[in-house]
Amino acid sequence: MLYQIIPSLQEFIGDMPLLGHNLEFDLKFLCRAGLDVTPETRRFYDTYELAGHLLKKPKWSYDRETGGYGPNYNQNYDVMDYKLETLCAHFWIDRMDAHRALGDCVDTAKVFRYLLEKKIDTTADYDN
Repeated sequence: MLYQIIPSLQEFIGDMPLLGHNLEFDLKFLCRAGLDVTPETRRFYDTYELAGHLLKKPKWSYDRETGGYGPNYNQNYDVMDYKLETLCAHFWIDRMDAHRALGDCVDTAKVFRYLLEKKIDTTADYDN
């Protein structure tokens, strides 16, 4: 059970920064099970949120033909969405073991590295 490993997980992470993709989702489960991630010095890095600040999705607009709203693919955008799989494809990252704990951790770390590079070098072109 999750609550059984919380003490060893708590000791393992200590007050180190936490990195994840859509981190709030995972932290809800861990905190309900007893993990304490509240030290004021802890830093959190969420690749989902970072991507939202650094990459553009297509803007939605009203389509008279369909009578509803949808993505406008005629405008400039970087990615369709901020899913981990989409970001890996955007940065040309081969998925190690998609939707498995270790694979998603490794892929998230790689995406984080690319997002940091993009934040630092605003002239970076990752489409090539």
